[in-house]
Formats: sequence, C-alpha cells, structure tokens
Amino acid sequence: METRYRELRPHDAGAVRTLLMAELGSTPWQAAPLDALDEALRATGDVAPNEAQGIVAERGEGTAESIVGAILFGMYAGTQGSARIRALVVDRAVAREENEHFVEHQATVAGQLLEHAARALRAAGARLVIAELPGDATLAAMLDALSHGGFQREGEIPDFYREGVPMLILREELDA
Repeated sequence: METRYRELRPHDAGAVRTLLMAELGSTPWQAAPLDALDEALRATGDVAPNEAQGIVAERGEGTAESIVGAILFGMYAGTQGSARIRALVVDRAVAREENEHFVEHQATVAGQLLEHAARALRAAGARLVIAELPGDATLAAMLDALSHGGFQREGEIPDFYREGVPMLILREELDA
C-alpha cells in the first residue's frame, strides 16, 4: 500500500496523539512529545520557518485511522542553522511489517519521515539537527530509527531524567 507524506494538519491531532500514546504509554516521557504536537498544531499554517513543525505518513483513505507515522521537529529558538527532532513515531504494525520484509531503512516510514523533515529543515537554513531523548527502553524504536537515519550519538548526561536514565544527545549534519 502506498504511503503519502504531508504536513501536519489540525485534524491529525487525535491520530498522532494516539500513535504517541501507543508508543510511550503512561511513561514520564510522553509529556515532551505531546507538548511538541500541541506546539506544531498551533503553528500549522505559518508561512515562516518555525520551531514547531510536523509531517505525517498516511496510507489509505485520508482518515484519522490512515495516519501510520509522524515526525515533530523544528528550528532551535535563538540559533542559526540548528534544528531538532522532538518526536518520531511509527505505528507498531507498520514497523513490524517493514522489519519482516527487510525493507531498507531509507524506504521505511521512519526513514522517509526523517528525509522529509531534513528537506524542510534544510530549506529553513538548518545545517545541524539534534535529538535529545531519555535513554530508556520505551524509546528504543525512536532511538533505533534515528541511528539508522544517520544520527550519531554525540553525548550523554547521566541521571538527567532520574537515577539510571540519562539524556542521550544525537546529532546529524545536514548536507547543503
């Protein structure tokens, strides 16, 4: 089935929230991605590059149930050329299907979401993209997707979120 990619729209809120909640459950890590979603929804329609953007992946008829992935990203406020990935989520059934069929990362929903975000960020002047996330097993799928998408682990702040849960800092240089 063909996957289409487009900018986040206000009517996508429920579907993207459901994906995030399915991935993050009731963990303490859900607040930041849900905040990022709310910020991106408020910024929907802005013509200037901003700090809160979103892209969704959809399959099927264009209904809320057809959203199979999302990426939330934007420029870092007060910087020139620096951006960040705030959340990347793909429906578990879709990710499992891609894994079972040995789909190359660049062709996966996660890989394509990262590529679409990178294009938007390059157009906004980004040269560097950072992802900061808890080093917790709950976020393993996001960490794996970022790593396969070219992000390198740049650093770690031990016990940042709580004892035993560091902040992982990943980065990717964008080609011009």
